Amino acid sequence: MKMIMVKSKVFIDSIWSFIERFSVQGLQFLFSIILARLLSPSDYGLIAMLSIFLALSQTLLDCGFSNALIRKIDRTDIDKSTVFFYNILSGVLLYFALFFLSPYIALFYEMPILELLLRYMSIIIPINAISLTHRTLLQIQCDYKLQVKISLLSIFASGTVGVIFAFYGFGVWGLVVQALLNSLFATIMYWVFVKWQPKLLFSMTSLKELFLFGNNILLSGLLRTFYVNIYSLVIGKFFTPLDLGFYSRADSLSQFTSTNLTMALIRVFYPSLCECQNDRVMLINMYYKYMKILCLVIFPIVTLLIGLASPLVIVLLGDKWVPSIYLLQILLIGYIFYPIYNLNNAFWQSINRPDMVLKAEFMYKVIGFSLLLITLPFGLKCLAWGTVCTSIITFIISFIYTMNSLKISVSEVLLQILKILLLSIFMFVVVCVVVSLFCLEIYQLFFGAIIGISSFFLFDYLTFRVVFKTLKNE
Repeated sequence: MKMIMVKSKVFIDSIWSFIERFSVQGLQFLFSIILARLLSPSDYGLIAMLSIFLALSQTLLDCGFSNALIRKIDRTDIDKSTVFFYNILSGVLLYFALFFLSPYIALFYEMPILELLLRYMSIIIPINAISLTHRTLLQIQCDYKLQVKISLLSIFASGTVGVIFAFYGFGVWGLVVQALLNSLFATIMYWVFVKWQPKLLFSMTSLKELFLFGNNILLSGLLRTFYVNIYSLVIGKFFTPLDLGFYSRADSLSQFTSTNLTMALIRVFYPSLCECQNDRVMLINMYYKYMKILCLVIFPIVTLLIGLASPLVIVLLGDKWVPSIYLLQILLIGYIFYPIYNLNNAFWQSINRPDMVLKAEFMYKVIGFSLLLITLPFGLKCLAWGTVCTSIITFIISFIYTMNSLKISVSEVLLQILKILLLSIFMFVVVCVVVSLFCLEIYQLFFGAIIGISSFFLFDYLTFRVVFKTLKNE
């Protein structure tokens, strides 16, 4: 009975999580397409140069307390208020740190305009701090409907203003205004719609208790954030803003599906895994099912996008973004195993082993940073292939550790993964053949997608029937 209730809850939450994630990201993607046609790749390159500093500040702002609050079953108003006031203090301190560091960061890149850009962009940090606890409470309540409303309204309003700025020739400032207003509008609506107000309470005991769990998550998050954004730092330093613009656009497109789909599901799976942390049999069953679902969703979509990358970029972004096509295809390959790695991390967190997440992240980053140094002298394409190698190595390490912990047969799980991967590769071949038959990109995109998806389900029906069996079990 408990298993049925959990599965029903997960299904409902998954629907709203997908709606929230993809309606929001879809609208954001729409505005990004419009802006990409109005702005130059160099404008995106300038913003990407600042990404590592803003992302690290955002990670430090949260400090792992969001995950700690979600996991704590007996959370109190003292816990919530303590985290809230800590976030406010952190947000203000981080803003002033970036403000005073901005001249040195501009000097590092040898781009004077970055000083002013960073000082305006960093205002996002204290704005987000005001609503961070409210966002966490909505996640705890699984109130995805309200998150959808807030996100859509804030993105639409800020995106509209950003497009107007770009249309009238403000260049990179269109991106700055969009980012600032998005955070501001969202924060205002979280305070209006979320029925929680902080109390004048602060407990060092509560802060220490939450930090005991959150510190490993913080360190893991800092490692991941630093590693993900180190590419923008290195490319911005040793290449041109134009090159970084192409790379950052390819990276954002590659993450759009894989990352959003994965995080939408993981966000639903994580609370459910936490609820079953004391029931090992149920935990193993849920992990195995979630792994199959993630692979069935991510593998075919990523391989489809690899095959359709060329017509997709030309149709959506225009000819000026053609140099990003090959980079997009390479980076997409690296994201194929991204969902399993993140599911493994969610598993370790759910059984109160965040130290394992930290160890996996540390090993991943050491390997990745080493490959970055090795591939950097050989250009952007080789650097992108280095990220693929890192992803594969990380997947293998994380997979083996998790299988040993769960005492699940590695060969059995690996066989299921390989079946889905084989189906996806077959679909990729079909898509490549279809694309070669048409000259116009719009036809390549349309028929490639339709025939490719159909071939995936047809080949599955004729061979493994993985999709049918998974749906039947769910």
